[in-house]
Amino acid sequence: MLAARFRSPVTAYQLALFAGLLLSCYAIFEGKQTNRRNLSLSEANSRIITEADIWVYIGLIQIACFRYFIPPASVVSVFLQQIRPWIAGVSCIFGYLLYMLPWQRWGWPKRPWQITAYILPLFYLWETRIQIYSISLLLVAGYYILIAKIAHKIRFTYISLALVNWVLWRWYMDLNFTNALWYISSVSLSLLYIAQFDSLLKLPQNKIYRHGLRILATVMICGYATVFHQNVFWIPGILSLLAIFAGLGLKIRAFLYVGTISFVFTAFYHLVIFTFDYPFIKWVVGLLVGITLIFIAANFEGRRQQLNILIRNINTEFKEWE
Repeated sequence: MLAARFRSPVTAYQLALFAGLLLSCYAIFEGKQTNRRNLSLSEANSRIITEADIWVYIGLIQIACFRYFIPPASVVSVFLQQIRPWIAGVSCIFGYLLYMLPWQRWGWPKRPWQITAYILPLFYLWETRIQIYSISLLLVAGYYILIAKIAHKIRFTYISLALVNWVLWRWYMDLNFTNALWYISSVSLSLLYIAQFDSLLKLPQNKIYRHGLRILATVMICGYATVFHQNVFWIPGILSLLAIFAGLGLKIRAFLYVGTISFVFTAFYHLVIFTFDYPFIKWVVGLLVGITLIFIAANFEGRRQQLNILIRNINTEFKEWE
């Protein structure tokens, strides 16, 4: 009779859970004992993975595997299925506790718990990516902003950027915003954020890469609008003017260059279309352009020196811009 009970599925699950819990606790407490023995070694506070770290990692991985041994019809399994769309957001609470608790004072190495805090919401984010609610995505985004502030690691906010874009794209699809400019704009603004705040790109020797990333991001917005939205001229016109004013106000060359090229192209395109629709205007525009060229040529020789000084001053000032 006892053998029959142990052959039942529920008992097998309970036995597996108990064995797994026992082994996990053993590994975690072995990490504590190993860390205490090696605390005097220089490698205990280095970036090298120590034996104590490995023991704690093993214990935490075993705990993560527990859910595969939970019976599908159990109360715990049913509860987890009900909160599945929220579980990534809830995991942020546990991640924050794992990060902030005084593990070193308690005798454990701190690094395994912190790394677990880094990846825990991402793990559940991937697992629930289909059912997850937008508010849960925003909670995870806020969590990584908080971690970035506490750990002084700005690149954690890049995860938040990706999640915010995910939420925005969901909203765009729900609101039936089918124009690709909406989606491109969110990605471009994210690239501009990286160019502005990335610690490596802030270095003087990486100025050219920062400039190139800004050009790429601005071209994605203004370029797409200029090429694919000329039938609605005010869209590329407004975007290019915003880029020009942003470049002048913030002294950023990338915005000014791309905005000016986009505006000139848009103005020239619609001027050509306008002259074809109204032939008489073509002669008026040609006359005005001719008079302007004659005026420039007549005054060029007399003002060459002043123009050269002006161009050199503008060039020098541009070199000091971002």
